[in-house]
Parts: sequence; C-alpha cells; structure tokens
Amino acid sequence: MRIIWTVIFVLLQTLCIAQITILPGNKSINTSLLKTGTYRMAYTISYNGKWVPLGEYVIDLSIENKQLKVNATLTFTKTTTRWTDNFVADATSFLPVSSYSDRSERTLSLSFANKLTGFYLDKKSQTKKQIDQNLPGNCFDVSVYPYIVQMLPLELGYRAILPVFDYEAADNSKIHRIEITEVKTDIYTSDLTGEHKVWKVTVLEGNTGHLFNYFIDKTTRRIWKINIVSAKGDKITISLSLIHISQGIVR
Repeated sequence: MRIIWTVIFVLLQTLCIAQITILPGNKSINTSLLKTGTYRMAYTISYNGKWVPLGEYVIDLSIENKQLKVNATLTFTKTTTRWTDNFVADATSFLPVSSYSDRSERTLSLSFANKLTGFYLDKKSQTKKQIDQNLPGNCFDVSVYPYIVQMLPLELGYRAILPVFDYEAADNSKIHRIEITEVKTDIYTSDLTGEHKVWKVTVLEGNTGHLFNYFIDKTTRRIWKINIVSAKGDKITISLSLIHISQGIVR
C-alpha cells in the first residue's frame, strides 16, 4: 500500500508542475551553474542506420567585462570547411548584445543596441543586405538558449517556455518559442569516466520544428550529449569528446 501511495504522490507532484515562461533576468536562472571553459564535441549523423562522423565542435565559454561570450567552431571531417559562431550576451540578464555567424553559404552579423543592426551576406549571389530594424522584445538570442537551459532549476516534470529571436527563421519579425516539454532522469555513459546521472531535457524549437534531447549532468550541469531529430526526420548527435580542455588543462 505504501508503494501505491508513493507512486500517486509522485504523479500528482509531476502534474502540478506548471509550465512557466523564462524571460531574460529571470531569478530562477542560476548563473553559478554555468561552467566556463573550452569543450570539444563530436558531431555525427545517422545515415542508412549507421552513425557517420561529420566533424567536431570546439566551444569556448567565457565571462569577460560582465558579458557571456560563446565562440564555437565546427570543423568538418572530410573537407576543409569550417563554420564559426561568436555570440555575446549580458552575463546577468542574458539579453543579447551581438552575434556573428559564418557559414559556407552566408555570413550573418547582428548588433543588439538601440536598434537591431548588421548585415546578411549571401555568398552565392554576393549580395549583402543591410539590417536596420526595431529591436525584438524581451527575449534570448536563439544561439544562447542551450546555456540558459543548463542553468534552470531542472527537476522531474519541469516544463518551461523560452522566447528567442532567430533572424533566419521563416518569419524573422517575431519571437519564437523554445519549449521544454519534458525532463526525466537518465544515465549517460562516458568511455573515459563511466556513468553519470543526468537530466534528459526534451526541447521543441518553434522556429525550426527540430526536437532536441539534452543530456545534462545533474551535478556539474555539463552537457554530455545532444540528440536531435530534425523537422525532416534526420537524426543527429553531438556528444562530448573524450577530452575536455579547460583553462589549458586537459582532463
């Protein structure tokens, strides 16, 4: 009988956790959970039932002059192609300050000041569009939201909505919803350090239609792995490589 009541209590507790909206500066964002440093993550895709390596991310997170700076480089395995992303946000509220993203087909540069300014360069046609429009509302930049998820008070059944701005979304004049639809407990097994208790956080991106599963360490809040199912059904995995470089120390 005690087991039955325990199960009922857990179910009721889960159902009572309401979905909330997290805005920049929300007090539930625990900045002490953000781990700065440099990380290497393998980038693979499922092809004909097999996981094929595509490249490697190197992600550097730092806080300088009260700003969160994220520099990411994706180097593809079989080509010399490199994608780079540099994002800056206020380290207290996490409101966007600037972003720069360079791809094979385009370059996008944005500054979030009194107005949203910058440019979009289409490399194929060599056309450059100047951007000068009103700032989006009280929201995060789409590139920064995964780090916000790391800092939230995750627990069984936690649900939340994060408004984000994505200039390249089909409708780039609006704020889009990043929806945390489910949080479960899980285990991630590292080839190097063994088993780790994690939160498996399921996220639906309203701007892309992609479904993400983030495997976030319960203790360190490190993102061990990201499973992605694209809106087209492609399966992608981004996972922490065997080494973690932090402040020049390999461990």
